[in-house]
Amino acid sequence: KHVPGSFEKARLRFAHAETVVPFSCLLGLFLEKSEFDKIQKEKPLELPPKPPQKRKWRGSTVAPFAGNNMLVLYSCPAPDKARSKHFVQVLHNEHPIPMPGCHGSDFCPFEVFKVLIQSTLLHKLINVQD
Repeated sequence: KHVPGSFEKARLRFAHAETVVPFSCLLGLFLEKSEFDKIQKEKPLELPPKPPQKRKWRGSTVAPFAGNNMLVLYSCPAPDKARSKHFVQVLHNEHPIPMPGCHGSDFCPFEVFKVLIQSTLLHKLINVQD
């Protein structure tokens, strides 16, 4: 319950690397554009004959000791209060990281963010609950 006029300031969830890695993948962090598209369409990724030297996805980067992901929701006021905009910022190990599909920006409009993850995330949650 909240005091009238107040709002929830944070909701924190904690997990191990075994959760951080798939969540990072689901968000498309550290993936090349073609890999993110395949994950969104639930298609398998092809394994290269040997790992590319300049790949973005590295276990030591994605899930180092005390690795974490944060989703921060910003409410940006507009002149018309009914039209306030909301943005999501993804932080990985306390550093902002652009999400694929958000045009390289650290701040993704909430509606765009929702479309990017909704179908994949909901599909996975429904399969887990069945």
